[in-house]
Amino acid sequence: MLDNIRIKIENTWQWLQDHPKKTFRYMLIILVASTLFFIIKIFFLENFNSTITTTSRIPTVLGASDKYIEKEREKIGLREDKMGKIVKELEFFKNKKVLVKSDSVRIEYLLNQYSKLKNEK
Repeated sequence: MLDNIRIKIENTWQWLQDHPKKTFRYMLIILVASTLFFIIKIFFLENFNSTITTTSRIPTVLGASDKYIEKEREKIGLREDKMGKIVKELEFFKNKKVLVKSDSVRIEYLLNQYSKLKNEK
């Protein structure tokens, strides 16, 4: 089977070499036809293609933006949870009667963490 294909290719190549004028005509016709098809596609089918591609791309863009929004909401939720825990611990220290030096260090650390979380965007 491969031999038959190889023989057909060799025969076609030989015919192309034996008939240069016909080969030139065929190649020129193919070149002109492909150029015309390309020009027709650009000017007449461009609007058709753009409507198809934009309608098919919209769900992808919306899906990506929805995922981004969900990630940002999760980040905000986690940050608010951390801030809530810090506030509860600070309230605990506020209600505590006697503070030790380690308590003041912990309070300072919590205030720094709270300010970092609050200023984070």
